[in-house]
Amino acid sequence: MVGPSLAGVVGRKAGSVSGFAYSAGMKSSNLTWNEANLRRYLVDPHAVVPGGSMPAPGVNAQQAGEIVTYLKSL
Repeated sequence: MVGPSLAGVVGRKAGSVSGFAYSAGMKSSNLTWNEANLRRYLVDPHAVVPGGSMPAPGVNAQQAGEIVTYLKSL
């Protein structure tokens, strides 16, 4: 299972890249990925996108911050 490129994910509407089979939860989430909800999602994916397919548990808060910093650089 390979998802879309994460380059440009910050500011992108969740579940919006064509050609990928998003979960029903992700498609109906009405999220636009920003720093705050990316952090929350990385820590507890199922709390942010119920019915999503991201494995849980997520990462800790420090790791989430580091990942978001990296994603913003792409």
